[in-house]
Formats: sequence, C-alpha cells, structure tokens
Amino acid sequence: MQPRRLFRAHRIFLCVLGLIALIPSASATEYSLTGPQDFTRERGRPQRELIAFDAPAPGQYYLLRIHNGPGELEPVDSGWITVNHKKVANLAALRWKAGRYAAAFNCPFWQHHCRDGGNGDLAPVEIPLDLELANELSVELHGRPGRGLRLEVLSIGDENPYFNEFPLSGSHTFTPVFGWPQEQELTFEAPVAGAHYLLRLNNGAGDLHPVGAGWLWLNGRELLSPKDFGWGKAFCRKGHPGKGQHKNKHKNKNKHAPWRPDFGRSCEEETEIQLPLSLALENTLTVKLHGHWHSGVQLEIVGVDNDLPQIVAAVDPAANGAGWHNTDATVSFACSDSLSGIASCSDPVVVEEEGAEQLIEGTAVDKAGNSASTQLSVSLDKTPPQLLAEIDPPANDNGWHRESVTIGYTCADTLSGVASCPEAQQVSEEGADQQIAATAADIAGNTTEVQTTIQLDLTPPEIVTTITPPANPAGWHKTPVALSYQCSDNLSGVVDCPEDRVESQQGRNREIPASATDLAGNTAGSSALLSIDTTAPIIQTQLSSQANSNGWHNTPVTVTYHCSDSLSGIAGCSEPQTLVADGEGQVLSGSVVDLAGNTAGTEVTLNLDRTAPEIAFVSPADQSLLSDRQPELQLLLSDNLALDTGSLSVSADGTAVTACEIADNLAHCTLPAPLATDREVTLSASIKDLAGNSSEATVTTAIDSDGDTIADYADQCPATATTHTANADGCAPEQLDSDNDGISDAEEIAAGSDPEDANSFPPLSIETFAASPNTLESRGQTVELRWRVKGADTITLSNDAGSEAQADLESPGALQVSPQITTRYTLEASGPGGEATQSLTVTLDLPPPPDLWTTPTIPVKEQIATSLAVAEDGSAYVGAFDGNFYKVDPSGQVAWTLEDAGLVMGKVAITGDRIIVGANVSGSGRLESAGRVYALNSDKTLLWNFDTEGAVVAGPILSADKATAYIATYTGQVYALDAQNGQVHWKYSLPDVPAVAAAPALSADQGALIVHTTDRRLMAIDTRTAELGADDRLLWVRDLTLSPGP
Repeated sequence: MQPRRLFRAHRIFLCVLGLIALIPSASATEYSLTGPQDFTRERGRPQRELIAFDAPAPGQYYLLRIHNGPGELEPVDSGWITVNHKKVANLAALRWKAGRYAAAFNCPFWQHHCRDGGNGDLAPVEIPLDLELANELSVELHGRPGRGLRLEVLSIGDENPYFNEFPLSGSHTFTPVFGWPQEQELTFEAPVAGAHYLLRLNNGAGDLHPVGAGWLWLNGRELLSPKDFGWGKAFCRKGHPGKGQHKNKHKNKNKHAPWRPDFGRSCEEETEIQLPLSLALENTLTVKLHGHWHSGVQLEIVGVDNDLPQIVAAVDPAANGAGWHNTDATVSFACSDSLSGIASCSDPVVVEEEGAEQLIEGTAVDKAGNSASTQLSVSLDKTPPQLLAEIDPPANDNGWHRESVTIGYTCADTLSGVASCPEAQQVSEEGADQQIAATAADIAGNTTEVQTTIQLDLTPPEIVTTITPPANPAGWHKTPVALSYQCSDNLSGVVDCPEDRVESQQGRNREIPASATDLAGNTAGSSALLSIDTTAPIIQTQLSSQANSNGWHNTPVTVTYHCSDSLSGIAGCSEPQTLVADGEGQVLSGSVVDLAGNTAGTEVTLNLDRTAPEIAFVSPADQSLLSDRQPELQLLLSDNLALDTGSLSVSADGTAVTACEIADNLAHCTLPAPLATDREVTLSASIKDLAGNSSEATVTTAIDSDGDTIADYADQCPATATTHTANADGCAPEQLDSDNDGISDAEEIAAGSDPEDANSFPPLSIETFAASPNTLESRGQTVELRWRVKGADTITLSNDAGSEAQADLESPGALQVSPQITTRYTLEASGPGGEATQSLTVTLDLPPPPDLWTTPTIPVKEQIATSLAVAEDGSAYVGAFDGNFYKVDPSGQVAWTLEDAGLVMGKVAITGDRIIVGANVSGSGRLESAGRVYALNSDKTLLWNFDTEGAVVAGPILSADKATAYIATYTGQVYALDAQNGQVHWKYSLPDVPAVAAAPALSADQGALIVHTTDRRLMAIDTRTAELGADDRLLWVRDLTLSPGP
C-alpha cells in the first residue's frame, strides 16, 4: 500500500505543481524586470546567489519564469528560490521530465502555459509574484554539479490575466465523524462535461483545525489520499504543525509555503489547495476524513470560463427593404453561454429618436465575468415627407378660380429621402370645394396626403336693373332716379353687386353702366339710359325803368318776363304786367315750366312813390337871436312812404353841417364851428325821399353872446356878463377902460379912483399863491400851483430846479407841474402900482434807498473789462477779461454767467428785458479777426446772435424807438441790426477801413450816426433808409488832426 500511496501523493503533488506552472499569461503584456539569467550548480557546498531588482509598482502584477534544465543542461535535483525572503519555489519538484509521472495531468484551460519543448520536456514554469518597489531574488542550488536552470522576472501588465471563475457546487464544510471514518458525499451538476473546473480546499478553515488525514474521490476517482493531508504536501501551511503531527521531523520544513498555486486570486490561507478537475454532467464528490473532533475542511468546486458569451441583436419590427423604420423600433438581445451561463443580458432598447444608422449596443456578461458586445444599426424616420401643392394660377382672394387650374407638387424629405412624388393634375370642371388628393412617400414608408380644394366657376353672374320712378311722357325725369340692381350666380355666388343708387346728375340720354362680379371674378354688365333735368327753368324779369339806388321808382313801371331752360326746354312762360299805384313792397309774380315738369316762379317787389317829402326848421326859428354860437339845429322831417334820411343836407352860410342825428322824424344837427358874430347867418336844409322826390327849408339868425338883445355884429361890448349892467352901446364898466391905464372902470370905481383919469389907479397885491399838494411821496407826482393877483399887468413864475420860467400869466391862474426833486417856486407880479414877489416850496419826501450791495466789490473772477450797464431793476451787466459775461443782481451777487462769450469791452445796450452785447471772439490781441453781437433776455436766454467782421470793441447803441441797434467794429464795419431778431438792415464799410474803439452817437433827429475813429476822424453816416448805396451812405468826414490847437 505504501508505494500506492506514494504514487498517489506524487500524482497529486505533480498536479498541484502543474497547476502552478500552467497559470495563463497570454492575455498579459510581458516585459522583463531581470533576466533571463542562467544558474549552474558548481562543486562543493550548495551555492546561493542574490539578484537585486526594482519593480515599477508594488502589487501582484509579476511572474517568475523558471526553466529547469534549459537547452543542454540537466535539471537541478533540488533547491530553493526565495523572493524578498519568502520561498516561492521548491526546485525538487521541477526536475522531472516527461514520463508517466510528469504526464499525469494536463491543463486544458491554460494550455498556452503547457508548452512542450519538442523533446518531451515540460515548458518553463511561471509563478505569480507579489513584489515591492525594491526586491531581492535568492537562488540556492543543490544536487549534482553541472546541472542548471534559467530564471526571469516579468511584468505581466494586467492585474488579473488568469481565470474567470463561476460558482458550481457552493461552499461546504466537512468534519470527521466520530468512530471509524465514514464517507460523506456531495452531488452536483456541471453545465458542460470536461476539464473546465477547479477544486478549492481549505484544511482547517475558520475556527476548525486541519485534519490529519483523509480521502477525496470524484466520480470514483481518487483526488487526495491521507498522505496528501500531511506536512510538506500541497497545502499552504500557516507555519505551525497541526495537532498530532510530526512536530520535530517537519519543524523547519513547512515554515514557508513552497509555492502559491494562485488561480486568479491569492492563496490567503496557508492551508488552501486548488486542484484542476474534469467533470461529467452529473458528479459525486466523496469525502472521508480523519482527525480531531474540532478539525475539518471547507471546499467548493468552481468553474473556470475564459470564453466570451454569445449575444445576438434583433429589431422589431424589421426594417423595410430600404433598411428604414417609420415607427418606434425595439432592439432585443439574445444572450447565451455554453459553460458558466449568462449573468446579465442588455435589456431591449426602444429607438424613438429619428436618425440614420443609429448604433444600438448590447452587452452580455456570463457568470464568470466574461463580456461580449454587439451593435445593430437602426435608421428611423417617423416624419412624413413634405408635400406642397402649388396651384397655377392661384385662387383669388375669395378662394375661387375662373379658368382651368393646374396643381403641381413639390416633395421633400430631410432624412430618409423621397420615394415617390405625385404628378401635376389639371382641373377643368366647374364645381365648389372639389377635393383633389395627392400622396407622397419617403423611403422609410411615411406618407403625406394633401387635399387641395379647388373651386372653379367659369360662368358669369346675371344682373337686372330697375329704374324708379319711370320717365314722364316726354322721356324726362325731374327728380333724382333710383337705380336698383338684382344679381345672381348659380355657383360661386355674387361677391359684388352694385349698390342701389340714386342718380342725380343731369343730362340727356346719359348711359349709366353697372356690373356684377361673382366670387370667382367673372363679371356681367348692364346699362340704363337716363334723361334727368332737376334744374328749374330760368325766368327773368325786365323793368321798363330801373329803380334808383334806394330801390324806389317815382314813375309807373312795366314788368316783362323772359324764360329759358338749357336742358329739357320751355313748356310755358308768364305775360308782361304794369304797376301805377304808390306803395312800398308791391309784388308782381310770374312763372315758367320746362318739358321735364320743373317749374320756377319769380316775384318782383317794387317801391313806387310819386309824392315829395316835407322839411321845416324847428330851432332856431327864423329871425331869432342866439346866445350860443354853436346851437343845436332841429328840423322836422316827413314823407308819405319812405324818407331818405341819408339825403338830409344842412348848411350854415354855405358851410355843410354833417353831424346830424335823426330820430322820430326829428333831425338834431351840431354845427361844425361857431357861427359868425359879425353878420346875419343863413341856415339852409334839404331832403329827399327814397324815390328821389325832394324838398327844401331856409331860416336866418344872428348871435347875441351877452344876451342883451343886440346882435354881436352891432354890439360894441359883446362879452357883457348877464350880471353886469350895460350902457346903451351894450358895454358894462367891467368892460371899459376910459382912461386907458390898463385898469377897468369897474375896478377904479371900486378902488375910489377916477376911471377917466390916467394917473389914478389902485395898488398891486398878490392875494393868493398856493401849491396842492406841497409834499410829494414820489418823483414826477403832479402838483397844481394857483394864484390871484390884483393891479398887475405882467405875472411871471420861476423855479430853482433849472426849468424855464413861465411869463405873461393871467390872474387868477393855475399851472400843473411834476417836480423830480424838492423845488422852490417864485411868483413875480408888476404893474402901475409897483411890484410884488411870493415863494413856496414843494418838498419831495422819499424813503431812503435800500442797501443793495452787501459786499464791497462785484464777485467776478477776473478784472472787469467794460463799464457797468445798469437796468431799471438795479441789475448790472459787465464783461471780464476771462471771456465771460456776467449779470450781477441788485444785492451784488452774480445772478448768472455766460461762459465763453468773448471779450466784452464796450458798455452793453439795454431795452426793457433785452440786453444787446458786443464782443471780440477772436482772442485777446486779434481785434481784426472776428466779433459777435448777442441779444439776451435777462434770464440768459439767447434770443439771437450775429457774427461781424472785426471785433466789437465799442458798445452798441440803440435808436430812439429802441428798434435798431448800431454796431461799429474795430475793422471799420458799421451795421444796422434789427433789435428784435438780429436781421441786417444795412452794412457800411468806413473809408480807408479805420479802427473804431468808441461807441458811436446818433444825431438829435436820428438821421445821422456819428462815428469817431482811432485816427481822429469824425464820420457821419445816413441812417434814414436801408436803400442807400455805399457812395450815398457817408454824409461828411471831419479830420480832427487838422483842427487848430487851443
């Protein structure tokens, strides 16, 4: 039995060794970290060599490739290979050559690592390594000298290039049965018969201790024997002997694992073994264990599947013959795997988005983790093609045609493309709402149908005209005619029928056309002949004599009638009539009728008066005396019918009296001038009636001014007052100065002197001299001066204000004055009795003026360039050398600034609310260049401006009526500008172009403008009209340099 056990152990050991040696690497990318390097056993003690190398990264991405006995060398008998002080290979297991032991197993699912050298040798063994960044490889060889091996450390690049596992039996734990060892069975199925499987056994897993011995049979074939559970065999020991084992004999042998048979993952436990298996479809695993009651093993059988699963894609519904879909398509995936089975298969994909050759991808993953993908192209076009119908000719606005129609079609499809497009169609049959169908299809099978509505009407409508009222027997209408229309159409219907109308235009046999239109645009016409005369005939009158300008006749009148009609003609006309009786507004009537029945009548209103009017003076009476030289004249006027008051003519001594007013047949006249007093006066008057009949009246009178019953032309003292007693000549003492001493007889008698003695006269005295009022509150207030003086033949009034004295005053007397200041007035009188003087004072009592200026200087930035101009409200206007123009209010503050106005050097002119400014805008020192005149409101509003030739240095002046502004420039240009709008009235250039720096002056009569030039010449320019030429504008020139010195 021992040789058999040894055989079994060796067989299992070789299987494990082969499993380790045949780990796949074909899917990895290899490159060498060290080697290949050959090591040969020398004579003497066992040799040990060290190789240091670096790895690019720590991890399980490396292989140790061992070729024991390469080429002509024989394999070494024994030895160890250590990496980083861990034994990774026992060379004693790598020496066997091809034979019954070496060929005891194969590795069908990692065949690419079971290479045959051609002479029966096994291929090199590859052992996975877990490296650090810095590594050390140690080789220790035993056995006969001259034997050797070749080593190489490789990077395989991929992290897990070996196997893809899938579970098969599940994990099971087996423990020894008390008493005699009994067999335990595990039955399971394999998806495919063959060597695609692996047994993974962990002796002493978890809390269990390793078993001491046991058997494993698969389908009756022994896999492991009791010896395989001993020390030094295929298990990865944890480094300590199990309970009951040979502690001393194997003390150091199993401290490190001889190798790690790693199929896709690390041997995490040192008690783990992995064996390749070849399974049937139905399998039985028999386990028989020996060991302590708390020992046991854990095992599982897994499949190894490196083949990709199968995946097939299908689309529903299937594409049409052109490869297109026109509805949503579902792509389904059918997945299969012959070994491990399918773990996941892509769900169906519903393709809803339109597009050509859309790639739909699906993936199948088997239970071992292998995956495979496939793609299916889907072209989806759900949008019908575009189909446009073009109608030729197009319908009218009502949607109708009146001629045959051709329908053409245009098709388009932006995705799959157009498969079919309909041909053009022609419609010639009349009808409404005819539906003409056409269909277009795209390559995907979508269709579009267009229904084209055609309404065709080729027949015109009908129209009937009715005339109301009918014509008279002569065929004429005398009133407007109503035309009514009835229209009909049997198909499209009437769209335009003439509205009923009233025809009033006059004329003979006028044709009135009308037309009807149907919805299709067909038209039909109708006409009517009308003779309309709505105008009455003309009847005119002719008088045997014409009325005067007042519309009156004063002789009998005959009226004759003349009739006419320019259209239909006259049917009848009235005979002549004669008027002989007086009267106003007498009416004679006539009539006419034309052929259309129109009539016309006329009335003539006649005023006939053959009786003359009456006129007589009421005041003054004939031969009366008048005290009023301009008495009111009164005349009585009358007429039996119509008095012509405007014909009243009144005269006084041949002078017309025109100021007369007539009321209630009584005329009141005012004389234009006093009547003469030196003769009798004749007053005459005449008047007419409206018919032209006339009458006259005359009286004589004279003036008696003093009422002494003696006409003035015979009265020696015509001004005798009624309170005075007159003598036989009509004179009172107050009117006589018998001694011619300048004092009336009445005054001398009153004073006790002799009125006939020239040396006898009364004394002189100023009885009264007063002012009202004598104290004034404002300048110019009116004051009345009154005085009474006796015995004076001369009276004079003077004042101390400089006004001219008033002489030859009368007494009593009065005079109105308007003093501007407190004034003293003096009254002086002189006469035969001596002289007298008296004075009075009129006082102007004004409140003190307010304090206008609150600062000692005007707050202007620069030095002032011109004289102040002060307006009536106390505002001052001034220019400064900073080029600005300022307004300073009555309180001394700058109200506004006109910036960049230019240099204003002349005093401005002010009229009302308007300020006229002249400036130099060419810059300091360039006076010959340019100037400007501004007109501003007091609020700085610019009213107008005018550019001049040469700077305006002198200030502008205004005419007396303030309508014209005169400007003289530094270059000798003189302008007359309209002060309201700046328009040029005239312009004049001074002879020799002299410079003007001083403001000109106007003559007293405003007819000449006097200009003073810088070369000391005076020139007078005519300002009276703008029409003068340049030669006529200059009146005279005076050269002051030729004047004699003082």
